Amino acid sequence: MTFGQVFQLTYNASLAAVLWATAMAIGLRLSVGQIASSIAPTRLMIKALLLNLAVIPLGVWILVRILPVEPGVAIGLLLLAAAAGGPFGLTATQLAHGDMAIALALASVLQITRIVAIPFWLGVFSPFGLTEIFQTIATLVLYILLPLAVGMTLRRFWRDRSVSWSLMIQRVGNALIVVVIVSALLLYHETLAALVVSWIMLLILGIQLLSLGLGYVSGGPEAAGRSAVAVTAVVRSSAVALIIANQVYAAQPFVAETVIAYGVTAFVVATLAAMGLARQQRMIIATMSGYET
Repeated sequence: MTFGQVFQLTYNASLAAVLWATAMAIGLRLSVGQIASSIAPTRLMIKALLLNLAVIPLGVWILVRILPVEPGVAIGLLLLAAAAGGPFGLTATQLAHGDMAIALALASVLQITRIVAIPFWLGVFSPFGLTEIFQTIATLVLYILLPLAVGMTLRRFWRDRSVSWSLMIQRVGNALIVVVIVSALLLYHETLAALVVSWIMLLILGIQLLSLGLGYVSGGPEAAGRSAVAVTAVVRSSAVALIIANQVYAAQPFVAETVIAYGVTAFVVATLAAMGLARQQRMIIATMSGYET
């Protein structure tokens, strides 16, 4: 077995494991009723869902239509735009001292809505045949709906251990994300290098900063809520986008590479933004304490 084959095997296995870990961790924490109650039509949730499921996908589509973007890059960006609610959003929210209840509810709802949102937007943006549509839906069911159902089933029988198991599985998933990134960089290093030195990286950064700003504005009056919605809007589910890129768009150049480049950049942008938002909250608290004294 060659090094290339080893990297490919590692990449495929770790990517599948990350998706299963993410969905199972949510299933172990939340029941069907809790997820359903998260969709309660509060003003904040409606704005956050509209931003992630409609505004950002439409905005990205407009950008790739008016700019001279390679077809593979356009598909990768549209995949990411449709794949809202990446798991790192929860970590970034915690780092930002954001509202974890909002972040978890939003991530849970977006985890479910992806099964409809991704095929819908890909059908609108990049029309393809029934074979590709069914392949995309089957992939989402296998890597999102099935592990979510397994997590919920385990929670039902071992409720007292479900939270600790969820945290443990999420830690494993976070560690495997590093394995995915490293193996992907080794597999796609040549085309990734071409993307990094091109203006596409500026486009990716612009999309992320715009998403961050829109999320902050949509996050309501509380600083913790704004932080949660803002960092969630930046972090798309790169793992979901990658699995679809590998199985549906494998023959199209630059699709997977665009997803990887966005995912790595989003990690940096979300982390820096979370640190800035946390500092802002500390300054607000210090100022209020000064007024009280």
